[in-house]
Amino acid sequence: MTTIISQNLAFVAADRLWTDCDDNPAPAPFKKFYVLDDSIIFYSGYINAILAVLAFYIGDNIGIDEEYATLIGVLSNMDEDICEFIEVDRKNGEVVYFQGATTTKNYNYIFYGAGSGSEYAIECYINNIQIITINGQIYDFIKYGDHFIKISMNSASIKDRCSGGGFDYIKWLEKELIVDKLNWLDTETIEQYNKKILRLIKENCGSKEELSELILMMDNERERDKEELEREIKSVDTSLAHEHNLTNNPQTKGGSRMNNSVKPKTRVAVKTSGSNKGVILDIASIKERIAKRKATERT
Repeated sequence: MTTIISQNLAFVAADRLWTDCDDNPAPAPFKKFYVLDDSIIFYSGYINAILAVLAFYIGDNIGIDEEYATLIGVLSNMDEDICEFIEVDRKNGEVVYFQGATTTKNYNYIFYGAGSGSEYAIECYINNIQIITINGQIYDFIKYGDHFIKISMNSASIKDRCSGGGFDYIKWLEKELIVDKLNWLDTETIEQYNKKILRLIKENCGSKEELSELILMMDNERERDKEELEREIKSVDTSLAHEHNLTNNPQTKGGSRMNNSVKPKTRVAVKTSGSNKGVILDIASIKERIAKRKATERT
């Protein structure tokens, strides 16, 4: 799915590979991160869930209000699309907000991971810290960071078929020195890039009105399915009660076939995401985060 790893206040790295529903490589619809004025968002997961995240963060730039962004998030959740994302302060590399990402503490360092390959990458990174520590050396990010990032991202691409395609990264060093290797867009191309994201939202989710109608239709469909399931459960309960009465009737006892009757299987609803990592988008939480960001911008 993706490999995104971060050492808080030090670096973030993200691979470039996108895959289709069969985990085969596919053309990238857009980058796995978005650079804002004050922070950078790194994300992994299903495209519609990611589009929902972008709708909240850059909605003002692409003509999407909070109501529309919320509807995109609701549709993503109804489809059980999962995602993970990390918001990092652009000035110092501090992780200021995240959903679904894992956190790992080692010594005095905090690592964040998102995507199916992040576990392998973080494990590789920490193992290398331990190796130099055992050999009596001190982990110095300025000295070892580049090498550790490279071998960790390569390790993930080998172990996870949904990671790879090279990677982009950014580092925060001492005295506010930032090494930016994200290859982000310039001011001349960002407008076209935003239009591309808006077009993908329209194609995948529809307009606000279409989306509202679709969600209502899906709600009604689910309500009908729920009522049908309840009727089937009642029917099964009635059948079992009737069978119980027959087997307790002295006139029908005695036959081995009747005593060993097989009960019908109960229908169970199961949701699975297979081996994919991620969570359903917490819409209330991200709305709160965006409100906080806007309040900060006004001060």
